[in-house]
Amino acid sequence: LLKSSKVIWLNTPVDVLLERIGNGTKRPMINMDAKTSINNLLKKRVKYYSLAHHQVDTERLSQVQITKKLIDIIT
Repeated sequence: LLKSSKVIWLNTPVDVLLERIGNGTKRPMINMDAKTSINNLLKKRVKYYSLAHHQVDTERLSQVQITKKLIDIIT
């Protein structure tokens, strides 16, 4: 992906992710303890996410603001 396209990491703190997904019952990779599951996934993936061409910190952004940032990056 890194060679053929722009890769964008939407970086969101675990606490914000938990607010957004709730208990995670509709997320197949989230187990009974959503916080632990997310932390474990991030530990495995952050080394790959950090290779992204762009990083957007979404913690304090609305969906509209995130969308605008993404449009700015890809255009």
